[in-house]
Amino acid sequence: IEEKKILFPDFNLVLAYNAEFFFSGNVGAFQRIISNLLTNSVEACAKSNYQKIVKISVVTAKNKIVIKIRDAGPGFAESINPNEFFYGNTTKKSIGGIGLASAAEYLKSINSTITIKSKLRSGACVEI
Repeated sequence: IEEKKILFPDFNLVLAYNAEFFFSGNVGAFQRIISNLLTNSVEACAKSNYQKIVKISVVTAKNKIVIKIRDAGPGFAESINPNEFFYGNTTKKSIGGIGLASAAEYLKSINSTITIKSKLRSGACVEI
């Protein structure tokens, strides 16, 4: 997160957590996933005049760790299912949409999930 604060100084990246946790998987892969999700959120907010804020929360719930990355960007149109982006689809012109697909694949391998909730003009929330 600190790296993203340096890369995107115009953005307010807010971290809130109620617990620390130990991660026993591939730390590098997990860091890339979080980094990609943060970049996606920042890019979405930067597309137009949306609030330049991304909130990251880490909480414990029902013996699980829940990580949420929420932005104030444009969100997805109702006709788009954001969870379809896990299969190589993309809204980006220059990239092939493999970031979310590989994130979902890795998270599944460690018995975790990733979902995206969104509402047009109200931002998006990615939950791990």
